[in-house]
Amino acid sequence: MEKLRRVIAGLLAAGVLFICAPAANAVSDDFADLKGHWAEETVRKAADNGLISGYGDGNIGPDDPITKAQICAVLTRVLGAVEEADTTPLGLSGDEWYAQAAARALRLGIISPDETDLNRPLTRLSAFCMLAEAFQLAQADPDLMPLSVHEEAQTLTREQKKVIASLLSAGLLKGSDSGLMLSKTISRAEFLTVLGHLTERYEDGLPDGARITGGAVVSLSGILRNISADRLWLGCGSSSVEMASVNADLLVLRSDSPGSVSMSGAAYVDRLVLASRAEKPLTLSVNGASMIKTVVIGTGSGDVTVSGAVKNAEVTGDGRNLTITAPYGTAVYDKLIISGDGCRVTVPGNVTIKSAVISGRDAALVVEGTIEDLRIEGRGASVSGSGTTKNVRVLSSSAALSTGFTTLVNNSYMGIQDAVVSLSAVNAPAAGEPLALTARIEDAGDGTLCTAYWYEDGRLISRQETELADGKTELELLLDIEYKYGMDTDREYTLCLTYTTETGEKQVKTASTGVCLTNFGEEYYAARMPVSSGYEGDYTTQWAIDNDYPAFIKENFVNRGGWSSTTGYLIWISTSGQHVNVFAGSAGNWKLARSFLCSTGTELKPSPQGVFTVYGVLGRWVFSEYWVTSILGFYFGSDYAFHTRPYKTGTYELYDESIGFPSSHGCIRMYDEDVNWLIKNIPVNTTVVSY
Repeated sequence: MEKLRRVIAGLLAAGVLFICAPAANAVSDDFADLKGHWAEETVRKAADNGLISGYGDGNIGPDDPITKAQICAVLTRVLGAVEEADTTPLGLSGDEWYAQAAARALRLGIISPDETDLNRPLTRLSAFCMLAEAFQLAQADPDLMPLSVHEEAQTLTREQKKVIASLLSAGLLKGSDSGLMLSKTISRAEFLTVLGHLTERYEDGLPDGARITGGAVVSLSGILRNISADRLWLGCGSSSVEMASVNADLLVLRSDSPGSVSMSGAAYVDRLVLASRAEKPLTLSVNGASMIKTVVIGTGSGDVTVSGAVKNAEVTGDGRNLTITAPYGTAVYDKLIISGDGCRVTVPGNVTIKSAVISGRDAALVVEGTIEDLRIEGRGASVSGSGTTKNVRVLSSSAALSTGFTTLVNNSYMGIQDAVVSLSAVNAPAAGEPLALTARIEDAGDGTLCTAYWYEDGRLISRQETELADGKTELELLLDIEYKYGMDTDREYTLCLTYTTETGEKQVKTASTGVCLTNFGEEYYAARMPVSSGYEGDYTTQWAIDNDYPAFIKENFVNRGGWSSTTGYLIWISTSGQHVNVFAGSAGNWKLARSFLCSTGTELKPSPQGVFTVYGVLGRWVFSEYWVTSILGFYFGSDYAFHTRPYKTGTYELYDESIGFPSSHGCIRMYDEDVNWLIKNIPVNTTVVSY
């Protein structure tokens, strides 16, 4: 274990940590797809330390989508998790390479029991939510204004909005000209980079007087003394913790076996998060001149008691119980926010809360003291006790309010505040058929005029005005799908239902569902995707890469064309796709063997079209300004041939590096290694089709 921690420490010092399924080991220098990659250094260090492996074919896949199973392995190792949950709900056999990591992630709440496919690539949104849960980054009431400039954020649920807004405010997530791209998958390299920005160190304990710049994960059971830190996570091995003269912007306790947390000396923590999965109680004592600006009761279980100098309290985890005490006379809190569902908070008689908000569902607030300003938003919330609640604003029709003294200043029409929205679809409709989406809406006020926005993978596809009246509880959308070859059949559909109250407040409810569409088969597209002659691209190399014909279309073209060759090879020069395609087999049974990017002739000097024959290898051609080599002639009696791109005369510096679009004088320009492959493997008398 100590050796593993030293390895992890080294990687986190470089901002790198990744663990995946066992695969063939390789020295990082061997990975062909890593050279020149934007995250080369990050991924290479992970590979050199044995924490990420290649595929055994010389590649490591830095741009491959990361899966939920892989992220589970990363996060549970980083946090030092050892306690495991029963994975029966996940349907695992226990033999999966990630079974233990999944059990630990389930215990920590990083994944939920209803997960269906841990090997499915994750979207950026899902990965960010897992990261936020693991490191307890979501705030109870973050500023949502930064989300207003991102249209895709309107499709998020309440909890997802909190996560993304919290990450934006922390600088861990930034939008681009393309937006937040939350519905896109996230690659291995991208995830490693985000993780590296969050935490830079992993320590097995901290010496007195340590100064932590950035973030660090610490395995600790004992005393933190004279520590200064930006972001500090006490890993799952931490239990009884005493903080003496500790100063930190963010301190998160992730423990499987907490007993007590105490602060002494002149300790100050801006935000302390208690996220424990143990069933026994946890007591936080803030003693002497110490102070906590905000204490957060995060994900976990077990009752929490807080006493001492604390200015604000948030309850973000579901099912958490918090008791606020004042052992030294009285206590005054600036703000209390209960955003978790099914929570219970007790405010004793000698405690005053200046402002309180209940946004979680089925939350219970017991007031024996005083709350000067109370806002109730959560469905099923209850406020009871013999204390005083002033300036109460009820924005939930199902709230129960029964304290000793209550001043009710507002009980607004609820609109869709308490509405529950669900979305369903006919999964996998027959290819070519439209998709039927149905939204069910419950507990909305009658006569509520709403706007329904429908999204596909974060893109707005429809807008409807609807009035929820006379028992209307359903909305339907019949969506025509544009079926294309190679299209992404996994789609995420979201309904965003909005309502504006009389006071101008915008209420939003969202629901999402995933759909796996059924596409047509290859034969269908082969009959409807004719091969064209002539270039119609944008004169970039990338266009030729993105718009090349699929293999079955190429094979269908040459086989239906009836071309034969005496050598067992056939070459097709695709002038529209800017590719040289090599087939092996015989007439009517050609199979694509290789495909190479090329550049054919320009409009002024086009490449010849027709059927030709390879006749031999020629010497280099030298001109006044450039020369070409590796020449394979295919049009006897002419100068048309396959050859390299032109070099400046007398050098190996490219004269014209164009590839993938028409740029030659009629010959077929190719990469050096590609044309040399033709020379080495293609016999004389091989048929060449140019079209």
